[in-house]
Amino acid sequence: MNGEPASKKFTICIDFDGVIYSYTSGWNNGDLDDLPVEGAFDFIKEIMRDYDVNIFTSRLLGKTPDDFELRHMMDHYWYFDYNSSRRKIEAWMVKHGLEQHIVNKIGFVFWKLPCHLYIDDRAWLFKGKFPSLQEIKSFKPWYQNEDRKPQHSFESNSELWANIGPR
Repeated sequence: MNGEPASKKFTICIDFDGVIYSYTSGWNNGDLDDLPVEGAFDFIKEIMRDYDVNIFTSRLLGKTPDDFELRHMMDHYWYFDYNSSRRKIEAWMVKHGLEQHIVNKIGFVFWKLPCHLYIDDRAWLFKGKFPSLQEIKSFKPWYQNEDRKPQHSFESNSELWANIGPR
């Protein structure tokens, strides 16, 4: 996180597409033309009081979904695209109102990082019971639902805090 000493806080990982970035236009050649999800930046600032925040996104791996083969053949390509994609996301966040000093404290990852909680639009909340095949086939991220409401959500930040609790 930009040379700052490691924190002793627990980590929250937040997906970028569909959670922070509205993703209403889909992949769109990797362009960031959509707006933030309402409340995303306020939520990030609030949880940063008690948690380290990492944004995870496969955007850091390649310019298009078709780059998968290239990424595995050229290790140096990962490094190049990670940095350019991270700068693009950081610039988008600042452009849409998240202060630079807050952006500087956010980590960016493309792998599953050990953390306290993942916030992702394409995940199944596992409560000891596996989803049925029908539930898997019918799953849609919140922004593809007709009523555009999350399938599993907390009604407020207070309700989220009650479930994850500050450290």
